[in-house]
Amino acid sequence: MMNVKEIIEATGGHFLYGDPNKKISGVSIDSRTIRPRNLFIALKGKRYDGHRFLLSAVQKKASVVLVSQRPKKHILNVSIIVVEDTARALEDLAQFYRSRFSIPIIAITGSSGKTTTKELIASVLSKKFNILKSLSTENNFIGVSKTLLKLKPKHDIAILEFGTNHFGEIENLARIAHPTISVLTNIGESHLAFLKTPAGVFREKKAIYKNLNKNGIVVFNNDDFFLKKISLERSKARKVSFSIQRRSSCQAKSVKRTEKGIEFSIGSKKIFIKAFSSSYVYNALCAIVVGRLFKIPSKEIKECIARNRLPKQRQHCYRTKKKFWIIDDTYNANPLSVKSAIESLACFSAKGKRVFVFGDMNELGLKAKAAHESVGRQVAKSNIDCFVTVGKRAKLASNSIKNKKIIKANFLSCSPASKFLKTLIAPDDVVLIKGSRSVRMEEIVRKIG
Repeated sequence: MMNVKEIIEATGGHFLYGDPNKKISGVSIDSRTIRPRNLFIALKGKRYDGHRFLLSAVQKKASVVLVSQRPKKHILNVSIIVVEDTARALEDLAQFYRSRFSIPIIAITGSSGKTTTKELIASVLSKKFNILKSLSTENNFIGVSKTLLKLKPKHDIAILEFGTNHFGEIENLARIAHPTISVLTNIGESHLAFLKTPAGVFREKKAIYKNLNKNGIVVFNNDDFFLKKISLERSKARKVSFSIQRRSSCQAKSVKRTEKGIEFSIGSKKIFIKAFSSSYVYNALCAIVVGRLFKIPSKEIKECIARNRLPKQRQHCYRTKKKFWIIDDTYNANPLSVKSAIESLACFSAKGKRVFVFGDMNELGLKAKAAHESVGRQVAKSNIDCFVTVGKRAKLASNSIKNKKIIKANFLSCSPASKFLKTLIAPDDVVLIKGSRSVRMEEIVRKIG
């Protein structure tokens, strides 16, 4: 993979001692996952310090360690490189290693739908190519770097997610990964505590295509208020769009909901996706566009999309042993994804009650109160029967509902909410559960299921 001299070249590090000719077979930032001949990078965060686990990494036969603090004692059987900042060194190492590969790198960003879109694209492209994709939602500098450092000669394409909550993060990820295809799903009210407004979100997200070369491609949602304005005046990259409402390179028509999912047409071809919100049609359209770019046959694209199941905690739907339905959408929440959740629950063909369990949405800054109250108004206009909230902010949504036909209950934490739901839910009911990561709404899924 790399040797000590190349690691030093990539990171600007200082060789402290050991064997300068040692080679590594992989990279790890977690001493628990070290394999023989790995490079261990001692990252330092607010709550952890990888330097505390140097001996553990060496005991597991790490051949090289990269540190920002000189070890107090001499460590045998390992080569040590010292850098100023191990986090920056991880980024620089990933960028250096990525430059060795001339394969297409697909980077996906947006306010919601990144992981679902990534999985759909990976499913489609896997029909013809050997794919490397980021695991779960490894979409920050650590996750993107870790994914790139797994590249091997056998890989034809890499698919990455780019996440952000501060200005400059997308640009940094693009610097590390140097994508050749940039995908933008949508722009909404996400991470407003730092990005301030949807316009700020757009300004941050569009950095994903800022440095594309003349062969680069930008794939985007042409129905999105911000993305439809994308301009590539300073770049020779090509634009390819997808949509439902506006004309685009790939437009879905005749969108129909069925008991099993959503069916739509592209030209004369009918496509089916096992989902209930139109937001997932956009995810599918994006995968279709990328599949076409790589010349995957239409029949195979259609089959992949029909077979694909939504990722864990993203409107993952199943029937419990107690005969009611759970739609687990607990991965995270922002106004855009909550709107999609409400739409999905409203469209679900249920014989029993429709129950929406909603937890606080975080990182919305000054928009938090208005955003939560807007959720309440959306619920009031829907056919949802019961609205259960978890958290102080989520209660604002409940308070904004004047429809007395909707059963409401408010709790500060998941445990009492779970107890209440056990008394409320009956066979044939459908329960959708959603909230921000910090609220840990998955606890409710586990306790009631």
